[in-house]
Amino acid sequence: MGLIRARGENTVVHWNVFKSAGDICWAADHIKDGVRVNVVSPGTVLSPSLEQRIQSEPDPEAAMNNYVSRQPLGRLGTPEEIATAILFASSEEAGFLDGANICIDGAGSL
Repeated sequence: MGLIRARGENTVVHWNVFKSAGDICWAADHIKDGVRVNVVSPGTVLSPSLEQRIQSEPDPEAAMNNYVSRQPLGRLGTPEEIATAILFASSEEAGFLDGANICIDGAGSL
């Protein structure tokens, strides 16, 4: 479940439909092929592109505070946290995980 869909905003309806149906359909279509399909839906991540965007603001500190204030956990995610979820979902340890949407958004979708 993507953050936008979880909050009921209609600004990216096509993306929400794709994400919600795509993982389930792809998983169902390829289960007999031995292919597992899972989706990772990240929240706001302090990526290099977001850091550039923040630094380009007139008041970078205020911009950062604005992003962080929207996060229930009180911080932004890291690329490493998202990578860890992807590594887990694609690992043998998660061999029974299929058709799942791993929402790793710092509780933003709650």
